[in-house]
Amino acid sequence: PYARSAFLEACGPIAADDLERARRFAVVAGQSRSCAGTRSPGGWRYQRAPMPGRTSTFATQWADTAHLWHIAERLRHVQIEDDDALTIIARYDSPATLFYIDPPYLADTRGKARPSGIYIHDYTEADHRRLAEALATIRGMMEFASDRPPISVDEVEPIADIVTRFSTGAMSYGSISAEAHETLAIAMNRLHAM
Repeated sequence: PYARSAFLEACGPIAADDLERARRFAVVAGQSRSCAGTRSPGGWRYQRAPMPGRTSTFATQWADTAHLWHIAERLRHVQIEDDDALTIIARYDSPATLFYIDPPYLADTRGKARPSGIYIHDYTEADHRRLAEALATIRGMMEFASDRPPISVDEVEPIADIVTRFSTGAMSYGSISAEAHETLAIAMNRLHAM
């Protein structure tokens, strides 16, 4: 149920049963004002009436479970790891891997809404640098989490103008793998870049 008591119970001691831990995670993630990945879930999310322009409340949204089957289907072949980011990158990096990157923001960039210490695993500036260095050499793909709105295609510079600035001349054969060298050469030829 969408209930304060269910939320508070889910925030309690860690359950030994895997299914119960998953249930509690879903309750905290779906009924919290912040998120389940922080030290403090931020309190139970409630409202007195539907938000302007909406007919549903948090409780009616919580009760609508039709989307769970779509989520389950999409995640059926997905592996989710809980380990150090650099270890995961080294373990799984391949041309077929997609890394979804969502590190904690640096404490001094969070402002009052997200104070330091709310993350279970906080990142220092040195941690961010190590992550950036590791990502600069991956063979796979990556996507960064962002809360910024997407940029309109109309605001993006035309591809023909962008590729004229691409250059791989400074990358010597010894500094990158043969696979990366060949991939870059093919890409640059297809783009008619330098």
